[in-house]
Amino acid sequence: VYPPSVKKYGDGFVKPDHMVSNGAYMLQSAVPNAQLSVVKNPYFHDAGNVAIDKVIYYPTQDEAAAVRRFEAGELDSNYGVPVDQIKSLRQSLGHELHLTPAPTLEYYAINMTKPPFDDIRVRRALSMSIDRTFLCEKIRQGSAFPAYSFVPPGLLSYGEPVSVDWKNKSILDREDEAVALLKQAGYGSDHPLKLTIRYNTNDTHKKVASAIADMWRELGVEVSLINADTATHYGILQHHGDFDIARAGWIPDYLDAQNFLFLLQSDNPGFNYGGYDNPDYDALMVKAARTVDPEARKAILHQAQAIIEKDTPNISLMYTAWGNLVSDTLKGWVDNAPNMHLSRWMRIER
Repeated sequence: VYPPSVKKYGDGFVKPDHMVSNGAYMLQSAVPNAQLSVVKNPYFHDAGNVAIDKVIYYPTQDEAAAVRRFEAGELDSNYGVPVDQIKSLRQSLGHELHLTPAPTLEYYAINMTKPPFDDIRVRRALSMSIDRTFLCEKIRQGSAFPAYSFVPPGLLSYGEPVSVDWKNKSILDREDEAVALLKQAGYGSDHPLKLTIRYNTNDTHKKVASAIADMWRELGVEVSLINADTATHYGILQHHGDFDIARAGWIPDYLDAQNFLFLLQSDNPGFNYGGYDNPDYDALMVKAARTVDPEARKAILHQAQAIIEKDTPNISLMYTAWGNLVSDTLKGWVDNAPNMHLSRWMRIER
């Protein structure tokens, strides 16, 4: 940030008239829940090669409405597609629909600071009874892949991640084992487990939560759903408000297993939503951070991951794919794993 602006305006340094940055664009206006506009920065060092003069961003929670705006030519690109329309969009939009594999994780955080979620039998039962293949194929229409590990596969520096020990069991066997675990923990038809799933407002998140609720009801669990806008939802998680199970997602800052595993360190309260606290895990993460040899570091991180896959502080659900709508008139778009698409490198050809 630009220190003089922060000193002069305090929190107001982010307002359009006060915000100083060195990127290809300058903030022109920002209307909450309506739109954000940026214009070409004439002081940018490569301004002569920036082809697009103005970019308007529209925050859209209704993905179906965004598709209609895209089809009407009102949007040149849109992040996010309604999963129940993927099949039809493939037919109607062809190559303007972009689905790109991503090293991202969607998971449910478990509040381990309150009973009965401090009981590993309850956490394990809830996790193993979820049919992730159904979620990915039926709910996400093939736009996601089942997750049995908190670290996604495909990270070259990490190799094959550690998976849960029940990964290869059939869903029927897993359901039977889950019922038995809940019974051991004191829950059954005469004393049902009751819980709430909290999720941030989004049609797909709602469908996933509803499907998981149905799966847990088959075990005799009584489930309620609570939704809130994204800011409120993550505000509750980051400030450790009251919740039982809550949806969360993680897009890595860099492609390394540590950038997933650090989420569960006890000294990371901002992202360790469920309050997981295991000294052995923390010690291994510190040891890995101090280890220079790549192979030795990888081995230590695998040991750390084995601990959390056993403890089940979170429920890994799926590795998602980026879904974008990109108009043929928008040139310079290149699909990539981080899903970063800078307007600086694009141009419009109508």
